[in-house]
Amino acid sequence: MFTCPLPLVPPHWGGTTTRSEIKRINRFSPYAILKAVSASDLVIGGGGSLFQDKTSFRSLLYYASILKLAHLFKKKVVLLGQGVGPLSRSLSQWIVRHVFNTAKSISVRDPLSHDTLLELGVRQPIVSSADLGFNREVISDSVFHPQGKILLALHPRENSSGLSQLIQTALPLEEPPEFIFLECQKGDRKVMVHDGLLPFVKEIWSLNELFSSSNHPSDVEHKRHPQGTVPISCLISTRYHACVWAALHGIPFLTLGEDPKLRSLSESLKQEYISLGDITSASLTLRRVCATLSSYHQNLIETVPYIITQSENNKIALRNVI
Repeated sequence: MFTCPLPLVPPHWGGTTTRSEIKRINRFSPYAILKAVSASDLVIGGGGSLFQDKTSFRSLLYYASILKLAHLFKKKVVLLGQGVGPLSRSLSQWIVRHVFNTAKSISVRDPLSHDTLLELGVRQPIVSSADLGFNREVISDSVFHPQGKILLALHPRENSSGLSQLIQTALPLEEPPEFIFLECQKGDRKVMVHDGLLPFVKEIWSLNELFSSSNHPSDVEHKRHPQGTVPISCLISTRYHACVWAALHGIPFLTLGEDPKLRSLSESLKQEYISLGDITSASLTLRRVCATLSSYHQNLIETVPYIITQSENNKIALRNVI
């Protein structure tokens, strides 16, 4: 019912489910959702920041309504790898407290989400885990190269208006690096035009294809790159799951903005987090990162295996119910 970039039961969890065996429904069809929930034995909410009202209160209502429907049909509900908050409205807080208290098992991807649920009054046991995107066996570092291209992954609703100025200020203009825009959701690419980044971007890749393929993503014409032919030096991002993918491939990342979840992810993996409010300070940080990419790469090699181990707790949360 809930979308995530992985099969519901990855092979190293002991599962045998393939993508072809997962039936998809129209998420915007109330009848299709009603029919699917009524026919199910278990409803799984698969991670991400589904329960927050910063970008959309309607989105929170949508996911909460599915959980409420499952509860009315007396179906077991499992919430895996959840990122909760921010919840600025008292109604949002009440809704999240109510629906989470109806779940049979809960795992959260970061300490902030864990604390938020406790503060809201969620009484169900909460398992601390990691994002579902970290459900991988090992980290791969075959893509990273200090002189490679730079990935950009930006959210249309996050303020990245100073990024063009930052790039021109911090990076060498005589030999400017090539940038690849990483589209996480439909509509992301309009940021390139709005923030003046179009002159820097040479290609557009899809995050969904990155997660679903062992090879490099397709370019804008959907022609595949052979494995290993497009080295990447780092990622500049306001997108959480773009950072997850980068971390899994040993690619240093620099997160922008004021999102506490991104800050928490950066700190846990010993990467940098900057605000565009102070371009001078941000420029110094970006220069330092670009000058010591191998060091940040090594930080990922050392920290990501622990996060992958933490993600195994999602399996525990699921097994508590099935």
